[in-house]
Amino acid sequence: MHRPVPLSWVTHPRIASSLHNLAFSLVGQDRLEEAIDLLTQAYDMTIEMHGADHIDSLLEQAALATLIMRNGDFDRAEPQLIENIISLERTAPEMKVQRGSVHSYLADVFLQTGRLEASRAEYHKALALFAELPGENVRVVEARARLEEIAGKMHQ
Repeated sequence: MHRPVPLSWVTHPRIASSLHNLAFSLVGQDRLEEAIDLLTQAYDMTIEMHGADHIDSLLEQAALATLIMRNGDFDRAEPQLIENIISLERTAPEMKVQRGSVHSYLADVFLQTGRLEASRAEYHKALALFAELPGENVRVVEARARLEEIAGKMHQ
């Protein structure tokens, strides 16, 4: 297990990037708790370096929320995803695919927690933001498949 390094000792873009990369290498080994710890450190460093509304901080926040969601902690992931959507809409409205991805992740949280209408609404928002992507893009295909799944559950 690693020991967190106090942010006052080191705050450098390369260190934050290394922590980010190490976190995702741990994801590949199904070590999600450790990955979340490292990505939390990377996110905190990025905020300290750039501020919470900087695009690098917002991308780290989305990545962290996604890992938390993958780890099954939907109650913790949901507010982070909502905050991330609001911040991205305010500071980076041109990043449509990234914003669509976060809407899709939030839709997944809603789907996993049985909130079908909310999930459906988020998938529709994601698809609208994915409009620039080709129809066979994996994100578009996945969102459409989830909408079909939701429709089936709602008609049961």
